[in-house]
Amino acid sequence: MKRHPVLRNLSSEHHHALVLARKARQTADEDAQVDETWCLLADYFAHELERHFQLEECHLGEPLAQLDVDGEAVVLK
Repeated sequence: MKRHPVLRNLSSEHHHALVLARKARQTADEDAQVDETWCLLADYFAHELERHFQLEECHLGEPLAQLDVDGEAVVLK
């Protein structure tokens, strides 16, 4: 799917987060390397996802909160 250039970084970060979530689920199911995977998750959140969520809230959340479709809010606060 083609994305607007402004959204490419957010989309890429979503992909990496989903890959890491899948790894976490597989690790939990297999009961292997839990500590190592937890450290990866915590590090990724601290250095990537926290900033990602702040950007989404600031640049996407507020404008989307102003939209409605057929009298229904698109985003609920």
